[in-house]
Amino acid sequence: MSHNEYHPVQGANAAEIHFENAPHIPPHYSSASESDDEIENNNSASRQAAYASISRGPDPEGLEKGPHTVDTVALDADGPIASFAHATLQTRYSTIARPGQKKLGHNYRPLKQLRKLAQRLIARWVLNFLFCSLMVVMFKYYEADGILTQFEKRIFNGLFLGLSLFISMNMVNALKSMADMMKWSILARGKWTAREMDLLLSISSYQKAVKLLGLWKRNPKRVFILTNWICLGLGAQVTVAILGLTFNHESEDAEFTLSGKVNVTMLDHYYPDTAKATPPAAWQEDYVAHLYGDMIFAYITGNETAKQAGGTINTIGTIEDASISPLDENTLSESGYTGWKYRYSDWTRYSGQYTSHNFVTQRTVTIDSACTRSAIVEGQDGLAERITVEFSNKTREDMTWLHNVGSEGTTYVYTGNHCGERCAEILVFQMSPTDDQDIPLREGDFYNCTVSVSKVTGATLPEHELPDNTAVRAAAAIGLSGFSYTPVNYTKIELYQSFLYNNATEWGQYMGGNADMMASVIGLFTAGSLANMDRHNPRVEVIGMRLNAGVRLLVVWRYVYLCLSIILGGHAILALLVCFRANSVFCKQDSPLSTARLLRPIVERLGPSGCAASGEEIAASFPMKMSYGVRSSTGGTVHHLDIGEDLEMMEVFPKGYYD
Repeated sequence: MSHNEYHPVQGANAAEIHFENAPHIPPHYSSASESDDEIENNNSASRQAAYASISRGPDPEGLEKGPHTVDTVALDADGPIASFAHATLQTRYSTIARPGQKKLGHNYRPLKQLRKLAQRLIARWVLNFLFCSLMVVMFKYYEADGILTQFEKRIFNGLFLGLSLFISMNMVNALKSMADMMKWSILARGKWTAREMDLLLSISSYQKAVKLLGLWKRNPKRVFILTNWICLGLGAQVTVAILGLTFNHESEDAEFTLSGKVNVTMLDHYYPDTAKATPPAAWQEDYVAHLYGDMIFAYITGNETAKQAGGTINTIGTIEDASISPLDENTLSESGYTGWKYRYSDWTRYSGQYTSHNFVTQRTVTIDSACTRSAIVEGQDGLAERITVEFSNKTREDMTWLHNVGSEGTTYVYTGNHCGERCAEILVFQMSPTDDQDIPLREGDFYNCTVSVSKVTGATLPEHELPDNTAVRAAAAIGLSGFSYTPVNYTKIELYQSFLYNNATEWGQYMGGNADMMASVIGLFTAGSLANMDRHNPRVEVIGMRLNAGVRLLVVWRYVYLCLSIILGGHAILALLVCFRANSVFCKQDSPLSTARLLRPIVERLGPSGCAASGEEIAASFPMKMSYGVRSSTGGTVHHLDIGEDLEMMEVFPKGYYD
């Protein structure tokens, strides 16, 4: 029998592991009767004898070698002296004293171990829950914050990236902890080669798991289980990554204001050339003022302007441009509203962009309009040379001077008369519809209207003010054409301008005699003229509220909650399964020293060789299959954890004292 052959001994001292026929001279082990000093002296004497037996060169400095120092040996590798020197290179110490050994024993109680395993797994789950809760709080905070600056966006992205990494790393560590718990149950339930056992002890590493797949490629059941484990780890990372797809930074209509240099519109004239601030001629301003008012319906939706339908007046529509609104409501009712307001904008051009962006300010101008209605009793077809108007007091007046009329048309006339410093008089001739020749011609409608434009409220700079001449031109815009006429045989008007609309246009639709509705339409035209002047006139730079581009966080909450539920729910279910499954055997601590002690029966067979060998090389030296199990004393009072080929596979480890 070889001196170093390992044999478990059964009997009274079955719990003790020793070498039979151990050699006496090498100080590998000591008898119980030897003192520590004797042991050390023997070890020292043995080392000195070994050194003395090795031929070495002279010591030029006369230094005495330490007890663990060996010079280079220039001997025949196959010689007996070299073999003895090789055997003594292995560091040898005596075992620790009996009292110290007893301190290393443990009482294995499954319930106590279950609590420890559960504490480790619950701690990881609570940490995951904390990170997921912080993720939800962060989403809600930045979503409620509204528009984010570029700096705030970077802070959000950094926080999201940090929390995602924390969740991801915590999931990786949690899965590794579960693998470290489960490996002991796996090792105890099967017979494994040394290479398989080496990889199973490192199963928490995905790299080792992939290598294990290569060993098990001919075992479909094991490949399926191990592949699912690897996919589970990857799936956890993918779920965390999908969180990045549950939100979006929307830049449309995401703007904020800061004090700075802005552009404000020049309000002293209606400029036909938006790029040049050269004062235009009066007729040019008149035409541009009318053109700008005519364009306002580009900003109105649901255009049902005062149509006659079975005697009912429909609404004019909903104002889409938030800077224009009625004084009281956002829509016009059947009776109509007579007042409008417009809020001026500050304009900002973003870097690298051609178009300017507006910020609607609190600088407001109000348009008040009022009309009285009279009947056109002659010439209401729009074809006669003479138009006769009958007023409410039954007096009549011939309007022979008006030339710009047409069948079923509506003519707006600016008389040049002012009803105040910022007020204009507008006459409206609306001819009677003649669609059905069998129905007698109805009366036409004559409206005498006044339109006034207030000063700008909230103005803080001279550039914010709207001059009186511009206000009057805006009030008269619906009747301006750029062409002036002198009325014949009519002394109430010196010069007038007029504009004719047919009933197919928004401004020429039949009002059915509703004076309030006509006043509202004229007021809307004036508001449109002012609004488009604000958009298209040249601008000057002043200090104001500068518009800046930002982003708005849009979160798809159902996907956020789904991803977080998968992470937390999957973590909890897996932790419960692992905890109860692994607890059936003794789960050793994942420590190199603890694992090395368990592997002693295997690696001790290598003798002094193999200190530089790889795991694969060492595993190749052991062709037999082994299992992780328990050796028990005769009475079952003492147990010993071991790895060996003679151990039987075990589902459950016995409770009790482990040495």
